[in-house]
Amino acid sequence: MSAGPHDESTLTGRFLTVLTEAERAADRPALDPVRQTIGTGAARLGTRMGVAVVGRVSQGKSTLVNALIGERLTPTGALELSYSINRVRYGDAPSLTVHHRDGTSFPADLDELERYAARATDNQELLAAIDHLEVVCPSRHLTGFDLIDTAGLCSVRDGDSRRTLDFLSRSRENVHAETAAASTQADGLIVVMSRRGMAETDTEMLDAFLGPDAVTRSPVTAVGVITKVEELWPKSPDPMATARELIARLTARPAIRRLMFEVTPVCGLLAETATRLSVEDLKDLRALARVPPERLRADLLTAQVFSRADRDLPLTPGRRAALYERFSGYGLLTATGLVREGADTSSTLRAGLEDASGINALRGTVNHHFAHRSETIKIRMVAGMVIASVRRLRHSLTGEDRFAADAVERLLTGFLTHEPALRELDLLHQIATGQLALTADDQEQLLALVGARGRAVHARLGLPPATPLDEARRRALELAERWLPRTALGFPGGNRATARIVHDRCQNLIAHIDAARRHLEDPR
Repeated sequence: MSAGPHDESTLTGRFLTVLTEAERAADRPALDPVRQTIGTGAARLGTRMGVAVVGRVSQGKSTLVNALIGERLTPTGALELSYSINRVRYGDAPSLTVHHRDGTSFPADLDELERYAARATDNQELLAAIDHLEVVCPSRHLTGFDLIDTAGLCSVRDGDSRRTLDFLSRSRENVHAETAAASTQADGLIVVMSRRGMAETDTEMLDAFLGPDAVTRSPVTAVGVITKVEELWPKSPDPMATARELIARLTARPAIRRLMFEVTPVCGLLAETATRLSVEDLKDLRALARVPPERLRADLLTAQVFSRADRDLPLTPGRRAALYERFSGYGLLTATGLVREGADTSSTLRAGLEDASGINALRGTVNHHFAHRSETIKIRMVAGMVIASVRRLRHSLTGEDRFAADAVERLLTGFLTHEPALRELDLLHQIATGQLALTADDQEQLLALVGARGRAVHARLGLPPATPLDEARRRALELAERWLPRTALGFPGGNRATARIVHDRCQNLIAHIDAARRHLEDPR
């Protein structure tokens, strides 16, 4: 890795300085694996955040990927379609690059994506030679991270599931053996689950991602999604509320808290359909919206009833069947309700459907949780990799070699405990895993202050976006005074170290507010 000098004004720059010192300390033949891990980790810091979407076959994974991106890129269907691992990244010029397992690659027409990504009777040999696909897409939802669509787990084609697990797992192999290919590994994980919750294979998948070493385990690197929520209707009149009740029960289990930070409900089919809403769709939805709501609800209970020719409904039976397949009964009920409430253009209806489907909430979670924390997540992961490599070797080391290994670990652990952003990341881990038994008010306040509800000052302070600086400063000072005594005495469910992290963040916010006021008063 580069010996520097590094930009000490940035978190990454300071970490690279520590890695340089660690590399010098490990300059002994017995510690070559540690030096290799340091080099691999340093290279990893310069790559974009990669978030993988993983789930079992037929859980709506590829549909969710399309909805997240805001475009229909990946093939979907009722059968096992996804074969390749597809990395989708932001770029102005749309493109497709096919990467072969032998290391070669070639550009292809983006219109041919399905040929290289989905199974067909005549493309088995072609697909077997492909390692992964790289798709460039101008979606604004990809500006903060690359999205990785993986092959479904628990496929009847066992090779698919193994390829996905091999792709995700960096800990089942010696981390020092990772090469530049680590840039295609996932830094974060979106776990797609059914409305019935997690199966044994979901747990296996997460364990593979998190790895066996405690230093790399953290639910902060994984969020869950309950998808196909629209299928809870009509048994549940409010499927999103029912899904949230399921999530509350699911996340109350320690085994789930150990694996993921939070779980979000999404009507995946409705969310994907919203991304490609047409003018014709809007026209037909307006016609359906003129049907009395209770009567329309009864007709939407099943696709068979809705598409019958003898129903006194607008549109042809074939068109109704096509709409039902794309929206679902609940989706059509939601869309026509929005039209009645005034969503009279494609853009306003699309926005309403994205809100109602839960996809906007998931995008917010992914951005707050992964994109905005990409630097700290990568640094924490690399530090964990280096510490793990030291611990694997320590039992075989003696004398000066053992002393050098201890010095490397002290450098890394010292950095992790000194930097506020990394201390806050560790605090999120403690909350997610139930290590802190905080009151609901304390937990919500703490989560907001460390940026879990948004990075802006007003979001951290629990204030509206237009809050004046003087009011924001008063709130920050009030919170600092609330947490200060706890730094000496502790508090119910927490400890002094937790209180110090929160109090330091309050002081940091006050300093930023004061700096903003000075710049406004004298913008030199």
